[in-house]
Amino acid sequence: MLHKIEMSTGLETDCPEALNGAILSVRKGGRVGVIGAYAGLCNHFNIGALMEKCLTVRSGQTPVQHYWHMLLQKVKQGQLDPSVVITHELPLESAPEAYKMFNEKSDEVIKVILKPSMYKTSPTA
Repeated sequence: MLHKIEMSTGLETDCPEALNGAILSVRKGGRVGVIGAYAGLCNHFNIGALMEKCLTVRSGQTPVQHYWHMLLQKVKQGQLDPSVVITHELPLESAPEAYKMFNEKSDEVIKVILKPSMYKTSPTA
């Protein structure tokens, strides 16, 4: 609830749960790698555990342009199944609602597939 309030008031843009989980699960003196698309403010970040465990943190944006051709081939060949992260399939016309849901992290959304009206859309996963 606190994260929703902070995000709606512009006091936070990213939730720290994944970062805190990584910090708490790594051994003392270990390393934490952070990749993805964090955009700004991340409140309630467990800096105390990071410091006490003397951890090294490395980070960077996900290099999508470098990997997408290879990954697409793996999907086409059946070697990689991306459906494990797809939680919702909606018609393209629902894009504004889908982005709002994703931004608010509501309805346990992870990935949304938007389909043009010529394709049938399955119910929400």
